[in-house]
Amino acid sequence: MFTFHVLHRLPERYTGVERHPEWGLPVYKTKEEGLLPKGLEEYRAPRHSLESFVQDQLNGTNRSHHAPRRDIHLRPHQKEQSERITAAHHRGAPGYLLAYPTGSGKTPIAVRTCAQLPGVHRVLVITRLTIVESFRHGIDKFGPGNVEWIVIHPEQLYKLFEHPQTDITRLSAEEAAHFAAAHGRLRFTVDALVCDESHLFTNPQSIRTTLMNRIRLTASPNNRPVFTLWQSATPFTHPGESGYVADLLAYTTGHTPPDNPADYGIWLRRIGFRLRKDTRQRWYHKINAPDCQLIEQTLYQAGVGASATDRELGLPHQERQLAPIDLTPTERSDYDTEWLTIREQYGLSVKNSFAPHKGLVEALRRVQKASLVKIPHVARMTARLVNEGNQVVVVQWFRETVERTATEIIKALEAHGLPQRVTVITGENPGDRERKRQAFQLGAAKVLVTNVVEGINLHAGEHNVGGSGHDATTANRVCLIADVLTGGKRCLQAEGRTQRDGQRSTVLYAYAANTTEQEWLALTLRSMSNTQALAAARDEAGELADLSLHLENAQSPDS
Repeated sequence: MFTFHVLHRLPERYTGVERHPEWGLPVYKTKEEGLLPKGLEEYRAPRHSLESFVQDQLNGTNRSHHAPRRDIHLRPHQKEQSERITAAHHRGAPGYLLAYPTGSGKTPIAVRTCAQLPGVHRVLVITRLTIVESFRHGIDKFGPGNVEWIVIHPEQLYKLFEHPQTDITRLSAEEAAHFAAAHGRLRFTVDALVCDESHLFTNPQSIRTTLMNRIRLTASPNNRPVFTLWQSATPFTHPGESGYVADLLAYTTGHTPPDNPADYGIWLRRIGFRLRKDTRQRWYHKINAPDCQLIEQTLYQAGVGASATDRELGLPHQERQLAPIDLTPTERSDYDTEWLTIREQYGLSVKNSFAPHKGLVEALRRVQKASLVKIPHVARMTARLVNEGNQVVVVQWFRETVERTATEIIKALEAHGLPQRVTVITGENPGDRERKRQAFQLGAAKVLVTNVVEGINLHAGEHNVGGSGHDATTANRVCLIADVLTGGKRCLQAEGRTQRDGQRSTVLYAYAANTTEQEWLALTLRSMSNTQALAAARDEAGELADLSLHLENAQSPDS
């Protein structure tokens, strides 16, 4: 008689670790109730993971249950949403879209509600890799304890499938994902599905969306699409991105959505959307008020979704300020030269720079290299903010700009006679992320430079930071967005790192004045206003549109 220990990753060298023939996951067998050797402790399956679920399946146990937490209560707005989601489930709706702002507590709503839905015993949660651990912590904190949870990220979805003719466990991740998307069969059933950060699924042709849909349509034990809770503070930037909630629109309008994603725009017009385009050939909420109203009527007012502004939830309103940087003549010359090279090589113009075309990724990388010119200004701005008593989160895009900026900020702090307490978090160091996050939250670092814009809490006053027994400092947080991030959803997510859980934080948008960067920021703010308009946050959409218009009307000689 053996006990199986499923490991969350394969050790480089350890005798006795084998690949399980059915699941393809690394396992270590011990006799009966034998303990995992100390040398494998770091590979132990995390709670509420696919690996811990498989371990329970192999051993005939269920260790996912935990002691109920009765001392934590939902806030009034969270309780209201829990009741609305439960009502939608009771009516037979296919799901629910929770489009609440960042930091408003969507995770507690999801955990408490799904765990208490009738007939729900196993819940699958799909979220970003950077959010997986915090969601698992939320389950332990808010979950009643009587439900089995599996929390994974989209790049793991193929592991949930088997293929009728091919052993996909022996294929590369990319090959296995394609096989699973085409003909995969789910290895187990689930009673409810949570798609956290649901804007991950706005591309209907992506492998992750295809796999998610295969799960949604086949995972239920009763041969019906599984009830799906979609949640995102930034669900879509234009109606064409709403395809992942097409079943909700179909439920409330009575019109069956098309099987072919290419026909989705035609279907939207059939159910009443106008989808007018501006002079840039893009959807813009200012000329599509009926579309915004229709989203509100068919989702938020029809009992299959909800949206709210910060003010409506009694939370601080997000304050945004533009922080133009005037380049010196030498810096301006360097900047213009770099942009001329970009345009000559890629044929870029601001008016079409966000359209998909060959070489766009490399072009955008070079845009960020051009933005390196303004880093010394960003560093001095950061030092001044620290000198005023703030803790500053500097948000950038690429690792190269993160590292360069951190170095310059250290010099600027030293020039101001301030301690050079700067830490860096990028997507490439997930193992160190929590340690560095705690260093910032507890005040050991006054500045955090990062390109991680989701799944990380950096607000003042966080209670019991990382289980350390200490609360975060109460120093005012400033979020300084130092690179022009493409897409409205990315910026809105970045803003939510420091303004959440009722804590106020000002956001500064630093840009090189009178440059192409200024025009790109105008387009980004315009995209943000679209996202907020479709989330029924009209006032905020108007404020963002005004900021965009202000930048567009300003002179920009290099465009």
